[in-house]
Amino acid sequence: DADGIRSLARLLASKVHLLENRNAPMILTPHLGEMRVIGEAVLGRGCFESNECPEAFFNQLKEVAQSLRATIVLKSSLIHIADPDGTITILEGLNPSLGVAGSGDLLAGMIAAFLGQGFTAHESSLIAGKILFRSAQAANERVGYYDSETLLGYIGLAVKEAER
Repeated sequence: DADGIRSLARLLASKVHLLENRNAPMILTPHLGEMRVIGEAVLGRGCFESNECPEAFFNQLKEVAQSLRATIVLKSSLIHIADPDGTITILEGLNPSLGVAGSGDLLAGMIAAFLGQGFTAHESSLIAGKILFRSAQAANERVGYYDSETLLGYIGLAVKEAER
């Protein structure tokens, strides 16, 4: 997750064009700090700064997703899903403890599982994001602070609830 994002940013900054002829979907799951690195590599300027207006944030997110032809799942207490066509979907989980180490790995794993079942990049990201939020909510309600291993234990519960 994080190492792959940093490696991608270095490739993009060096103008290596390995991604231009791909025919598979690309999904990135950065947190805001990683998104700044990717944004700077793609756009060639600083971006995603806290002092910028929301419109600038959304425009930069769209521009990066379109430039990379990628779905970007930007993680925080909210999840922003930016698609290559310029659409942005926002999931509101409002759970700041989702920033625990390893939660992005869980998200990426679920996205890959849904892709493997034939869902689109957007659908996979949306479903996985909703499951992660519900898992985090359940973990927070039951144990308070949690780590990614604890969070993993609540994914099955969230999936069962979603199937009802």
